[in-house]
Amino acid sequence: MAETRVGFIGVGEMGKPMAENVLKAGFDLAVYDLLEDAVRELQKSGASISKSPKELAAASDVVITMVRDDRQTEEILYGEQGVLEGLDKGVIITTSTISPGLVQRLAQKVKTGIEVLDSPVSGGLPGAREGTLTLMVGGKKEVLDQCRPVLDAMSSRIIYCGGIGAGLVAKLTNSMLVQVIIAGIIESLALGEKVGVDESVLLDIYKTSTAGTWLAEHWDWTTYLRKTPATFALLLKDVGLALDFAKESGISIPVASFCRTLDLSLKE
Repeated sequence: MAETRVGFIGVGEMGKPMAENVLKAGFDLAVYDLLEDAVRELQKSGASISKSPKELAAASDVVITMVRDDRQTEEILYGEQGVLEGLDKGVIITTSTISPGLVQRLAQKVKTGIEVLDSPVSGGLPGAREGTLTLMVGGKKEVLDQCRPVLDAMSSRIIYCGGIGAGLVAKLTNSMLVQVIIAGIIESLALGEKVGVDESVLLDIYKTSTAGTWLAEHWDWTTYLRKTPATFALLLKDVGLALDFAKESGISIPVASFCRTLDLSLKE
């Protein structure tokens, strides 16, 4: 697997450090993105630059995509110069958080000889830089086993979730729960402060009490409560995808639906 040729599409804030870790692991890497500075930096580190997703796919055994949303994913896969125009055999791994249905349809459409894995990530920019992301993978287990050395270069934990789309479903349920916990913490802080209990005292209690969660303990709430970080917009996008998928599946998720309507940015 060390001789596997890897193509990486989408070398933005998350994708670039992920691609760098693939390079560090010794893989032959080709990259494609419209961000010229990012691809040139990767070129200096040893990557080759492709002029299109089609060209990248033709030179790759494993194609990894890390783009923003469904629209961009469909564009790079199905476009006139897209991945499916250039890949004859190999594996497509989508690491973006996109609709489970999109990747399920992709797996049904690809020609014989091409396999698909969905592998959304958790761990944020620090995890991407340090190669310690958690990957939630859906698809054929034997294909995951085949690609594990490449995925290991970017992660410290790989969780096999089931068939194609299962990784994305797992990621979306996690995003739903994060939003519900955030809403609960913010409402609790608002009530406590109203009667004079200091915010820092409340947060210390939430970190060590029976209501303690990873979010209460590890998030920089002082920063978050004053200004919503850009990553929260991505969380809202993920929860929107979860709500759409729940609707398609005929499942009612009223708590997450209600929390989606709340303004969780609070203070400036």
